[in-house]
Formats: sequence, C-alpha cells, structure tokens
Amino acid sequence: MTAGEGAGGERRPGLAERVRRWAAGLDRAGFGVFGPAQVSPPEPTPQDRRLGPCQICGKDMADHRLERTGGAARMYCPGDE
Repeated sequence: MTAGEGAGGERRPGLAERVRRWAAGLDRAGFGVFGPAQVSPPEPTPQDRRLGPCQICGKDMADHRLERTGGAARMYCPGDE
C-alpha cells in the first residue's frame, strides 16, 4: 500500500480535491440558508436618480446635474450654477 491508497487499493482523493468537495458542500448549504447573492446594478439608472425631491435643496432631482470623475460623483443643485 502506497501513500494515497485506501485499504482496498483504491486511490484516495488528494487534498485539493477534498477541499474542492468541502467548499462545494459549503456553497450548497449556504445557498439553502442565505439564497443567491444580492447584486445591484453598478450605478443607479436615470429613473432612480429622478425620483423624489433633492435632500439638500428640495427641488426635483431631474433638474440636477450629476458629474462623475474617476470613482467620485458630484451633484450640482440647480441654484449652484
């Protein structure tokens, strides 16, 4: 009997295979408890931005200008320009 063989001469799965099987079982169990991942769109749609009044000036959000540079976003209220 060599390393990696069971008592009957059959090959035992290696560590990588055992870890893969363990992780797959954990995924199945977690999916039953937590469900699928909650993924949102990468940025709000234009309809989302235009709902309701601005929290700063109180005017309609459709009147505002949104500027995105790099990873930052800046909103300009209609009276700021």
